[in-house]
Amino acid sequence: MTDFKKNIRKFNNFKNRSYKSLSIVGGGRWAQIYLIEIIKNFKNIKKVYIYTNHPQQIGNLIKKKKFDKIEIKKLNKLKKVKSKYFIIANKNKDHIKFAKFLISLKCNILVEKIFPLSLKDFQKLLIKLKKNKVNLFLSSQYFFANYFYFIKKRIIKINKIKKINIKWYDAVHEKRNGQLKKHDLKVNFLEDIFYHLNSILNIFLGNGIIDIREKVRKINNLKTVNFLYKDSQINVRFTRVAKKRKRELVLFFKKNKITINFSNDKKVIVKYDNQKIQIPNFVCHKTLKFQILDFLNSNHLNSKTNVNSLFNLKNLFISLNKLKKYIK
Repeated sequence: MTDFKKNIRKFNNFKNRSYKSLSIVGGGRWAQIYLIEIIKNFKNIKKVYIYTNHPQQIGNLIKKKKFDKIEIKKLNKLKKVKSKYFIIANKNKDHIKFAKFLISLKCNILVEKIFPLSLKDFQKLLIKLKKNKVNLFLSSQYFFANYFYFIKKRIIKINKIKKINIKWYDAVHEKRNGQLKKHDLKVNFLEDIFYHLNSILNIFLGNGIIDIREKVRKINNLKTVNFLYKDSQINVRFTRVAKKRKRELVLFFKKNKITINFSNDKKVIVKYDNQKIQIPNFVCHKTLKFQILDFLNSNHLNSKTNVNSLFNLKNLFISLNKLKKYIK
């Protein structure tokens, strides 16, 4: 998936296809975010099943949106599934448990992060997927950020990136997708955002493994971590207690640099060579839309075509397991 124009055409073609059903496990914030996206952009799905033991909140959303293709079921009804496409968006601690269960039912899965696997468990899960002839896709939305591919192809071209500085700030009180964002404080913030960092580094530098040799440092409310990725120096500053959300990359080359501000998906700003440009609107689509599209359109037995298939993410889990040793 490297051609942003092809991705946009792919979505337009998708509207002409019909899907019998899609299921979501969970009823909280992320389950609702997926459901809103499906209601808005995937009207050709005939039925959406929601599996949750806490239906009230998501039930209120359904009434508000006046969407009549949804059926809410309790989690114990998962034993007899009516769909072979599942999105797992329940509590973080339950992601792996439900993924294993649904794989045994021969379902294809898109699962929200986090997905904390040791390398041994990673290999076991791949064997389980092959045995049941299904696939698991890990939510990595920035793999589907068309504006990054646009920048790489039209602006960076063949220039070699020497260093990347990353700022990843979450606001204390921030509304995202129409809801107040709440952090799971049981999850280390760096581990949480690394799934995103990995996909972004993969786009600009290729599929690699981090080389980290120093612990995370704290400077007031900011934390920093430095590591190598495919011979490029990566410096990350991150916090979840900022006054304002910020997402910024600074890419350093031999003679110049490019700054990318993607704090707002709909208004991505690039600065380079004394220029400041806004990426064209037709490129700045919501990443979640394209991730769902890729999941539903994929050939599940051909993992090579899907960048976020578990079969293609071994380096991510090697890096995550390395990273954990240096997190305070």
